[in-house]
Amino acid sequence: MRKRKMYLSVEDIAELFGLSVSFAYRVVERMNADLASKNYYVILGRCQPAM
Repeated sequence: MRKRKMYLSVEDIAELFGLSVSFAYRVVERMNADLASKNYYVILGRCQPAM
C-alpha cells in the first residue's frame, strides 16, 4: 500500500503542473497565504494536497 504524502513540496508542485520551481514557489506562497487567512497551520515551502 502506497502512503499518501501529507504535504507537497515546491518541487512536487513544479513537476505535477509542469511549472518552473521559481513559479511553483509563488503558487505555494499564495496557497499558504489563503490557508493562513483561514487560520490553518502552514509550513513554508510546502502545501497540503486536496483531500
